Amino acid sequence: MEKIYLYEIQKESWGIVIAESAKDAEIKIRAAYSKHDSDYHEETPISIKKATMSGNWFADSPDVLEVYD
Repeated sequence: MEKIYLYEIQKESWGIVIAESAKDAEIKIRAAYSKHDSDYHEETPISIKKATMSGNWFADSPDVLEVYD
């Protein structure tokens, strides 16, 4: 769970990325979106937070991660 990050791009796209750090997550997200989204720009802000710090993770059910917009 420590390597799972949640991200949001301008209240339009949400997802999960597995990364070593928040910076690593940002690099992976930007690389993916630059390849697969023609409307994406490098300066587009991305909100990234650890799944365990988001309130979406249930400490007593560690295999469950709630995802919503």
